[in-house]
Amino acid sequence: MSSAQIMKDFYLEEKIKNRNMDIMDKLKKRKIPIVRIDKSLNKFDDKVLFPKKLEKANVILEEKGLPKKWVTK
Repeated sequence: MSSAQIMKDFYLEEKIKNRNMDIMDKLKKRKIPIVRIDKSLNKFDDKVLFPKKLEKANVILEEKGLPKKWVTK
């Protein structure tokens, strides 16, 4: 591989990295969410879909509590 090809590859890699960083910066600054929630899911608002898992999660939360980083004071 010639030095010119190596430099070209390096340039392309840097260009891709910079483009990806620009995209990430734009995503972080967005005020509008990227994902749209389907309105048809509202029919599940008042239903408990997984009662056993919910019960287990509530027991664990009672015993252990929330992780420290999620507890606000």
